[in-house]
Amino acid sequence: MEQMYQDYKDIAEFYIVYISEAHAADDRRPADYAKELNIKEHTTYGERCTVATRLQKEKKLTIPCLIDGMDNAVAKSYQGFPDRVFLVRKDGTLAIAGQRGPWGFKPGMNRAKTWLASYKETGREPDIVVEDDGPDIGELMRSFYGAMRRSDYDKAIEVGAKLHRVSPDDAGTMYNLACVHCLKGNKEKAYRWLEMAVAAGYDDADHTIADDDFKTMRSEERFENLVKRMRERGSSAAASSSIDPSSYEPILGDWDMNTTRGENSIPAIMSLSIKDGKLVGVWASHGREMPMSNITFADNTLTFTRSMRRGMKLRFKGTVDGELIKGTYKGPFGDIQTGGTLRKPS
Repeated sequence: MEQMYQDYKDIAEFYIVYISEAHAADDRRPADYAKELNIKEHTTYGERCTVATRLQKEKKLTIPCLIDGMDNAVAKSYQGFPDRVFLVRKDGTLAIAGQRGPWGFKPGMNRAKTWLASYKETGREPDIVVEDDGPDIGELMRSFYGAMRRSDYDKAIEVGAKLHRVSPDDAGTMYNLACVHCLKGNKEKAYRWLEMAVAAGYDDADHTIADDDFKTMRSEERFENLVKRMRERGSSAAASSSIDPSSYEPILGDWDMNTTRGENSIPAIMSLSIKDGKLVGVWASHGREMPMSNITFADNTLTFTRSMRRGMKLRFKGTVDGELIKGTYKGPFGDIQTGGTLRKPS
């Protein structure tokens, strides 16, 4: 956003509107950054101003910042929790209304950039109103997992089908639908969705075996054959990308990582080591350790896959430059920027 402000501040007015903290330190789901900085739920307008000032200073933002009142009127009117992008025409009508973040934030930014670039080039506001009126993937995902927590499997299947229509090639969605059909007792449908997931590239055999959603299928030959296919694919990928273990040396050790979602940074530790002649990795964040799979390193490029909740998978590709790494996760919600530094030996 700061870069877009610098590029187009001569033709448009920019404002950040700071609202209430989405994951304050005393919230039921606090973010790590909020706990580290002791950012608690605002009780006075002065507290909100103080945190907003800290945000501008730490992020080195020069964009003018407005601060929502303690009645949260702006957040309620624009449904901007936790973040959202709007572009308003000169006549006060909306040109762009991005979906809610974090997943809808970057697409909204991209639409705003396209609109502003056209306006700067032609001197005319684009005729077509650009509104992000497609399915809100973030909302669909929250609805899906909410239904799963409530054991409302009919609702989960309904929402999962919508997610599949939005992103028909996403193996994670297929895996999720296999899970919910198995829990509902629809084994044949569960197998069909799991087979589709494997065909689409899902290969996390260890996660699948450990997943209690499939406990009624684990001992069945059809399930075991699918797991075998996952392992074969993973082994094949590892074999095709094998390199001299000595070339791993530049990346071995612990990396302090930060993943950027909207305006938030999520810290993590990425640990890479050699085990039985193979490169293995663990990603630690939010108090959890998650194994990394399909790890490759060649020509200063690191790639790996990290499994999230249920079947959700994030695929990372980044460039290593000495003790720095910078790259992008690709997942069902689009690109997520990630980078970090290698810890120096003490």
